[in-house]
Amino acid sequence: MTRPHVAERRYTIVGIDPGTTIGLAIIDLDGKAVEVFSAKNYPISAAIAWIISCGRPLIVASDVHPTPAMVKKIGSIFAAHVHGLTKSLSTGAKIALAKSDGYEYKNAHERDALAACINTFKHYEKKFVRAQKKTPAGIDLEEVKALIVKGVSISAAINRLISAKEERKRIETTVTKVEAAASYSQEEKKGSERSESKDRLRELLKIKDRKIEMLEELMSERNASLKEKEREVRSLNRKLSSIRSAITRETKRAEEIRKRETVIERLKEEVRARAEENRVLKKIIEGL
Repeated sequence: MTRPHVAERRYTIVGIDPGTTIGLAIIDLDGKAVEVFSAKNYPISAAIAWIISCGRPLIVASDVHPTPAMVKKIGSIFAAHVHGLTKSLSTGAKIALAKSDGYEYKNAHERDALAACINTFKHYEKKFVRAQKKTPAGIDLEEVKALIVKGVSISAAINRLISAKEERKRIETTVTKVEAAASYSQEEKKGSERSESKDRLRELLKIKDRKIEMLEELMSERNASLKEKEREVRSLNRKLSSIRSAITRETKRAEEIRKRETVIERLKEEVRARAEENRVLKKIIEGL
């Protein structure tokens, strides 16, 4: 296997067909094929290294429902979005997807992985096209698309990146001022101090970017957890309502039974009284 040389770490969509023979396919966020590969008894560590060599995994997908455990595991390793399906892709659908737009593959494993990629891309394609039209010059379209996949609206994604760009400009301005101030120092110290200040500020910027990314991921996880809890609450409320209705029906039924038993008992008493009266009358008649 020859691994592609990635000049820059662009975001990718990864399709995986797990099994004894694994199929791997990668396309970029423009829907263009990056690499397709398959191998028998291929270790997951090697698959992960190969995926890394092709770019930055943004989405991981398969062609079947439910999503295989291996696909979920690889998605978790990369903190990538796992694109799940409501139903498995049919063979006909996979062939149609994999043969579209000049995509190439050598076997069914590569075809299935490629179909998973393309199907996922088509899920986001309309939003990506709108994002391309709305994203102003100077804003990284790849980052806009990445935020869209993470659930951020197009407008919010663009505004967030504009704010981040402005923040970087402010920091770069500060760096420039620090460099200018450093020029007043001794010639021997000037280069060292300027470099240290610049590197320090750049490191602070990287740390801030990492923190923002971590907070966004945490917020996304919390939102997903909250939605799941809300679904559980709605489900429990429905069950509780059903149980209450059943209890009400049973209570009414028990009350009706109790009333009928009271009537039956009263009728039994009347029957016994009439029987006693008949017995007495019979004796009187016999004595005449």
